Amino acid sequence: MSAPDVDFFDTDDLGGWMQSLIQQRPPAPAPTVFKGNKRERFWPAPETPAPQPGVKIISRHPALYEPFLDYPEMKIGRSPRGCQRGRQSRFPSIKSKRVMRAASSLEFDNMLDCELDPARHGFVEQPIWLRYILDGKVQRHRPDAFVIWEGYPEFQEVKFEIEASERENELRWEAIASALNGLGFGYRVRTENQVRCLPRYDTVWQVYEDRMTPLPNRAALIALTEKLSRTKPVTLGMIVADLGVSTDQIHALIRRGFLAINLNLPLGTNIPVSLGWTNLDGLTLLG
Repeated sequence: MSAPDVDFFDTDDLGGWMQSLIQQRPPAPAPTVFKGNKRERFWPAPETPAPQPGVKIISRHPALYEPFLDYPEMKIGRSPRGCQRGRQSRFPSIKSKRVMRAASSLEFDNMLDCELDPARHGFVEQPIWLRYILDGKVQRHRPDAFVIWEGYPEFQEVKFEIEASERENELRWEAIASALNGLGFGYRVRTENQVRCLPRYDTVWQVYEDRMTPLPNRAALIALTEKLSRTKPVTLGMIVADLGVSTDQIHALIRRGFLAINLNLPLGTNIPVSLGWTNLDGLTLLG
C-alpha cells in the first residue's frame, strides 16, 4: 500500500491522508504456519518393555487413570498470570470432559488438534513427573501431554523447533524416550512443523472458529445419522445440498465430535464426512 505525496506539516492534507487510510483494508498478517512436515522425533513403544534402573513415575495428573492408578496424584496449582496465560491458555475439551490448561500457544494448538482428530482417543496435559537418568545423574521431567493415539499410549513433548533442536534438549529427548520406552510407552516430540503444518492447521482452525454455531434440530441430526450410516461416501457438499444443514453447522458438529473428517485435507464441498466419536444422545447431553 503506497501513501500519497503529502506535506506532513500541512494539517489539511494530513487529515485527508489519514481518512484514506482508514477506508482501506488492513494488510494481511504475516503467516505463522509451516508448509513442510519436517522430521518428527518419535520413539514407539517396544513390544517387550525392559524397565531401566532408577526410572520411576513419581506422580500423575488427577485426570490420568488406568494404568496409572497406583501412582500418587500430583497437586495442580492455579494458572500462572500473564498476557499468554490464565484464561487465554484454557482449552475446554469435550473429548476429555474438562477444561485443560496449555502452557504455550503451541500446546493450545496441539490440544485442539488432539480434540478434533478421531485417531486421538484421549489426552491429558502435564500428565506425570518422571524420574530418569541422564549422564549418570538423576533428573526429573514432566512431559507436556499423554495421548492415546490410534489405541497406543504415548507421552509427548510440544516445543518450538528452535528449542527442540538444541543439543542439550536432543540429548534429553533420547534419555526420556529410553526411560518411557522401558515402561512400555511411546514418546514423541512435536514442533510447529507438525502441529501447524498446512493444510491441516487451517482446517483445524476453520472448524474451531465455527464452534458456537447453533446446531441443527433433532430431526435433521437423525436424517444426517442415517445418511452417514450407509456405505456410500458422503461429502460436505452433499450434506448441505440434501439436508439443508449449513457448512458452519457441519463445522460445529465436527468440533462436538458428532462428525469427523480427515484433517489433512483442505475444507471444502468435496471433503468426505463420517460419523464421529459421540452419538446423538451424547451430543444432546453436551448441549
